[in-house]
Amino acid sequence: MKAFYGYRLPGAGTETTVSRSCEVVPGLHKGFVAAPFRQDRHLTLTFTEGEYTEISELDTLANGIKVVDSLPVSTTRAQHRAEVERMVSEIKAGHLTKAVAARQLVVNRSVSLSETFMRLSREYPEAFIFCFGSDVTGVWLGASPETLVSGNCGELTSMALAGTRSSGCCGEWDEKNIKEHNVVRDFIRDAFAAADFNPETGHTHTAQAGPVEHLRTFISCPIPHGYHTDITKVGQLALRLSPTPALCGFPVDKAMLLVDSCESFDRTYYGGFCGPYHSDRDFSFFVNLRSMRRVPGGCVLYAGGGINELSDPGDEWTETEQKLSTLLRCLESG
Repeated sequence: MKAFYGYRLPGAGTETTVSRSCEVVPGLHKGFVAAPFRQDRHLTLTFTEGEYTEISELDTLANGIKVVDSLPVSTTRAQHRAEVERMVSEIKAGHLTKAVAARQLVVNRSVSLSETFMRLSREYPEAFIFCFGSDVTGVWLGASPETLVSGNCGELTSMALAGTRSSGCCGEWDEKNIKEHNVVRDFIRDAFAAADFNPETGHTHTAQAGPVEHLRTFISCPIPHGYHTDITKVGQLALRLSPTPALCGFPVDKAMLLVDSCESFDRTYYGGFCGPYHSDRDFSFFVNLRSMRRVPGGCVLYAGGGINELSDPGDEWTETEQKLSTLLRCLESG
């Protein structure tokens, strides 16, 4: 099987890692990990380290990777409105607290992966820029602003990134976005505690992500002296966190059922996570969002938004338009 991966860590400038001739093995191991939105439908995979190469080789590496058999169809505004309205109705009825309405946008033109990767790296220096491909996953590229969980300098770190408005807004955040954010923050904090870690919750602040800004709270846990995590424990925490309510809703099991019944497409690896795992204390997993998947004749882009009882369908559509523009403005013709 042909397989490759490439990434640029946040704040790393032009320092990139690209590996070709990779083996793909199930589960979390040393290498580049790609986990799906639904772990009961698709495999969590590790791309083992292969031969290192340059970003300019991405398009060549992607050639020959199997893609979907037919071109997906873009989500219409009417479909998205119906999805949001149903989710709001279910939330008001008390069946759940939050859901996430996602949509897909098909772009019918050739896209250069290498040029788009480099432009995303320039435009979004604090995002995780990634590209990976295999016959199992297809070919993905994105610029994620959201850490799922990372291990560095003796500390585990995650973030709640939820609540969205246009960049540069003045004044306080509204009740809808604050409630949406707090659901995600509390879920992550509880997941750390359930995995026998003692999380510390930072202050909530505004973080810019291209054309939009989010509420963000860091949750971290110093690794006790003499304590050694392992890939099993790291994997259990990552899989416990994914998908967070920021990508699915809450409670997660009920939100997952509602997403399934509302959306007309399979998210596959959108909404899951990906990133490098070097050791138990050196790994970086990011949520797969602000991303696209290669399809015959073009690509399909994904975007979603958190829904609660205060959501307005028109506002939610505008939010997804803003999120899609992160990639759209950086697509380069191939």
